Amino acid sequence: NGGAIQAADAELRANGGNVYALAGNTQSIIKATGVSASDGKVFLVAEGGSLGLAGTIQARAANGAGGQIETSGAVVRIGAANIDAGAGGSWLLDPDDLTIDQTAADTIATSLNAGTNVTQQTTASGSGGNGDIFVSPNVSLNWSTSASLTLSAYRDIDIGAGSVLASTGGGAVTLYADNSGTGVGTVTFGAGASVSTSGPVAIFYNPSVNPVGSGVNPTSYVNPTENFAANVTGGGALTSYMLVNTLADLQNIRNNVSGTYALGADVNAAASATWNANGDGTYAGFVPIGGNAQAAFTGTLEGNGHTVSNLFIDFTTDYPSVD
Repeated sequence: NGGAIQAADAELRANGGNVYALAGNTQSIIKATGVSASDGKVFLVAEGGSLGLAGTIQARAANGAGGQIETSGAVVRIGAANIDAGAGGSWLLDPDDLTIDQTAADTIATSLNAGTNVTQQTTASGSGGNGDIFVSPNVSLNWSTSASLTLSAYRDIDIGAGSVLASTGGGAVTLYADNSGTGVGTVTFGAGASVSTSGPVAIFYNPSVNPVGSGVNPTSYVNPTENFAANVTGGGALTSYMLVNTLADLQNIRNNVSGTYALGADVNAAASATWNANGDGTYAGFVPIGGNAQAAFTGTLEGNGHTVSNLFIDFTTDYPSVD
């Protein structure tokens, strides 16, 4: 793209190929301005290929409010692009793997400073990587607005040593590992790495001591080793959610009834009808969380848009006195 593309919706797609959105001069721009039928949206999608971004990509709604920009491919190179979805708009970047170096961080910061909410997301492992998000060491990603930053990884999020994600405007920060509920994926901070904001900070993770699924390691629930408080500064309220992806994970909440949890996937608990949770031939079915001489549940379980279905508890035979 050496010139201008202007439309209500603009989509550049290469099935198995490559899309290059390149600016040859300062006037080069991909622009979408909303009309009554469709607000301003730009989709740059290179399915299974590479997407290189440079120059300006802009989207606005019909009333001048922020629009929507999506940039997706197996490999996405951000470069020094100007991604401009406007105040209140959104930019979704979606490769297989994502490395945020200082150049990419500066591009993201420019969008955030314009009021655009930014989501950097990996959705599946493939030829381009394992679905990880890496923030290179000693990267400074600073913005001054209340726009939100979300890093959402198919697997791991690794904030490199010395790197800082900082909003002086109270922007919310979300770090979401294992965004598909596979049971594999956690958040790690290198030495000196931090998130700094007066806004809310949410971290979703699987216990790193059991990377193949917390269901087989109830110890992770008794005494989680992750302590993200040391990595969050600026006064923002931190909530760290241990992910619950399976029936076994759900059962293990009994081992720490004061913990903070979130469903990472829909849980079909039909197996609980004949399930031997204790492993000793007793209690066929799900063992209640709280009650029955156990401390009551005082923690948090965030549904996170997911459901638990077909759960079986034999109150009559196994738990006649359950609270």
